[in-house]
Amino acid sequence: MKTAFCTLLAGLYSFQFYYGNQGCSLNCKNNTCDESQNCTEGCNEGYWGTACTLECSSTCFREACNQTVGKCIYGCIQGRYGDTCERRCSSRCLENFCYQNGTCVKGCVQNWAGNQCDQCISTHYGANCSQSCSVNCVQSACTNETGVCTYRCKTGFYGDMCNSECRRCPQGCDREMGNCSEHCPVGRFGELCERTCNKGCVNGCAKSSGTCNSCVVERCGDFCNESCYMFDKCQYNSSKLKELEDRNSRDISIIKIGIAFLCISLFIHGCSILWILRQKVCKAREKKQRTKSDKSASNECPGIYDTVGENGGYQGLGYVSGPSHYDRL
Repeated sequence: MKTAFCTLLAGLYSFQFYYGNQGCSLNCKNNTCDESQNCTEGCNEGYWGTACTLECSSTCFREACNQTVGKCIYGCIQGRYGDTCERRCSSRCLENFCYQNGTCVKGCVQNWAGNQCDQCISTHYGANCSQSCSVNCVQSACTNETGVCTYRCKTGFYGDMCNSECRRCPQGCDREMGNCSEHCPVGRFGELCERTCNKGCVNGCAKSSGTCNSCVVERCGDFCNESCYMFDKCQYNSSKLKELEDRNSRDISIIKIGIAFLCISLFIHGCSILWILRQKVCKAREKKQRTKSDKSASNECPGIYDTVGENGGYQGLGYVSGPSHYDRL
């Protein structure tokens, strides 16, 4: 019995020695494996698989990977990404450095955008994002591939790239055809406001047809291109004739009011002047009368000397009587 037990132990030892030292892969940790040659204590660093016969990717950081599936444990070396670091970072990543999911760590080179720097920034387009979008695009934004404006055109421009100008449209124009959005400037008409209204038009003309809104004096017709000197000979339509009559009536009323105001003003000024002159005349007359009154009052009470001087009768008596006897003696 003892001999049989010793024989079994010797057999087991021989089996372990054979597979543990000669049959196991050299990549097995501690060089141990089971009878199927599967490493029982794992793999040495840099290898993976049940028998540790597969090498970790050389692009894994420290060449370390999961021993079951081979995924890199510590990430990738610079310029690589993916589970086994088999992919290259985008050449448009700054410093060619990205996370294991491919997202650029430090951003993108000039004119490029996106997590993996795989698209142009909004203001550039083309294979290398080297072409600038039109400055006439709103926000200067366009599609990456074709350069077509992303939003719309700035006022005054139209076309896919907004490189055509609609200068005569004050409110802008349709992006596709360039047709003016609203009214044309006074004096122009047409879808592009490219045509000029007739010279006889007043206040412009209709955008679609060019029909004048009204005509200058002595011109009539839809386009004010007919000469006329009397209303009954003009080809006015009723609305235009009524408009002209109303305008003339308003003008005449304004003139009448102006004349009436002028007449009233002249009358008031004339009356004011007469009243002022009359006051002056009355004052002069009163002053003259007061002067006469003062003289009359002084004549009614004369002095003795003034009486003698004024009375020539006494002097006349001297001349009549002749010289006295005293003078003869």
